[in-house]
Amino acid sequence: MVAGGDEGKYPEAFDPNDSAPKVGEQGCGFDRAAFCDTFGGPSVVRGRARELDSVFWSAGRGKVQLSNVRAIGIGMAQIPQCREGLPSEVWTKDDSLVCQPTNDILSGHFMAAAATQYYGQQGYRIRQPFDFAGRTGKIVFDGTVSPLSPLHGWISLAITEDPMLTPGYSILGNDEGSIIPKNAVEVHFVNAPGNQGVQVRNIHVFRDYVDTLYTPDPPAVAPYKPGKLNHYEVSISTDGVEVAISPYSDDGVTFAAPTAVYKLAASVPFSRGWVQLSVHNHATIKYTEPDSGYASVVDAAVGLFDNVGFDGPVLANWREYEIPDSLVKYNEDDGDPHNAEHVGYDIGYAIQDAAQGPKQTLKLEGVDLTKVQSAQLSFTVTVDYLSSQFPRDQHTFRARLNGGKWLERKLTAAEAAFLDPNGGPTVIDPSGKPVGDPGSQGRFALSIDVPLEELKSGDNTLEFVSANVPTGNPPVVYNIDLVMKLTD
Repeated sequence: MVAGGDEGKYPEAFDPNDSAPKVGEQGCGFDRAAFCDTFGGPSVVRGRARELDSVFWSAGRGKVQLSNVRAIGIGMAQIPQCREGLPSEVWTKDDSLVCQPTNDILSGHFMAAAATQYYGQQGYRIRQPFDFAGRTGKIVFDGTVSPLSPLHGWISLAITEDPMLTPGYSILGNDEGSIIPKNAVEVHFVNAPGNQGVQVRNIHVFRDYVDTLYTPDPPAVAPYKPGKLNHYEVSISTDGVEVAISPYSDDGVTFAAPTAVYKLAASVPFSRGWVQLSVHNHATIKYTEPDSGYASVVDAAVGLFDNVGFDGPVLANWREYEIPDSLVKYNEDDGDPHNAEHVGYDIGYAIQDAAQGPKQTLKLEGVDLTKVQSAQLSFTVTVDYLSSQFPRDQHTFRARLNGGKWLERKLTAAEAAFLDPNGGPTVIDPSGKPVGDPGSQGRFALSIDVPLEELKSGDNTLEFVSANVPTGNPPVVYNIDLVMKLTD
């Protein structure tokens, strides 16, 4: 799967004036957007982002993995009206859809259904860097999720220095215990108490894996209504972040001025990164069970988005290829009463110890090496975070392309500390005081530099093994991208 060219072609759009994402053109409220997607219609160039154009979007999914039979299994999601001819129940192979206009949103828009429980996340990364060096850059989007609370589901925006997927945080071991980025800014949005509106729950600024947690006090609130979009603007510089939220729109097209504004003065440790929107599912099934007061069990956090874009210079000298999700079907009761046949799909690939050799051979299709300057593999791994069978700072992952030499990535000391029950991720408040009781659930976003001589034009094979990693609940690799920087 290729990204970075003009291969994205759309069928007849819902809006005849709409098109594939705009790069360097007017759109999303910018006179000249570095990137803007208004989701005019489903793409025929598809990958892990499903109906989003994989030329422009990489998608990742994740959850806790403690299983010797599953490889990140995801069940069913009930979805609201999206498009004629679509069912009301979907699985992960169809969980990211471009919807036609509805009574709530009078334009084509994007729907993401995160069915992953305990503690699931779906992230959608734009395959073009966002540069805010020497300036204040702006990211905009319209969005909502329902239900919207920390125990159910919410949406977030992240800017990460590295091209990773599903960045998160850990304030407590179960809030959320997810992937800790090295350098990043994350903004998480939730409902105000009593469904009064939508607000910034917290902002995280990561500096060399240390998470400084900023919480608005008192929070600024914008009116919210289920199924309706709010408009969000996030401005960022190396000196701080500003978030502005407009009240919900009745038609999803016109928005009032922001009523919730939060300004944060904080040092941001990078000036170029990758923009990603996520839908989080903490535990929708658990917290909507019959005794919870909900009319029926909610099995997915469903996020809606439109008009996603950012300003700044167009950085088009990047090209990506991806490994698809495994999509291995299984039958297992996940507690979803709507999923009568207990059907789910794995998305990952369990990997074996180096002594046993690779378990499977994956394929990167149609790789174009024209003007390639450098390359790296970016991927997610999940390990048995409860096992101390091996020293955690010896956990090692190896990859090879086309049967060549093994390329190695060992957990750093900082990463290994996440797995230490007496350590864990570091979360502090702005004064430097430790916050919460953070713990890891064994998820990491890793990358390996790939020497260009290990690649070839056309199809490339890819294999993984591990060393000094527990295999009782085997490690799983997924969300795999080959990210290549081109000469200008």
